[in-house]
Amino acid sequence: MNDQVIEIMAVAKIVAGDGCRCLEMYVDAAIVYRVICTVFEKQFAALENRAGRHKKIFFNVIQHHLRWLTSNQTPL
Repeated sequence: MNDQVIEIMAVAKIVAGDGCRCLEMYVDAAIVYRVICTVFEKQFAALENRAGRHKKIFFNVIQHHLRWLTSNQTPL
């Protein structure tokens, strides 16, 4: 099995060079890039949302403990 990364624009240029389909190939490449970017955007948004939710819970616990410490602290 041949493992390699296929450059989308390079493939579009090769296919477009064979005939008069330059615009079609570049539009297809743009659509593929947009789909890939949208997938990554959704995945990173989900990860950021998940991380933010955990951070919010963590800071709420810290605030709760700080309030408890300041209210129950006796003067020295």
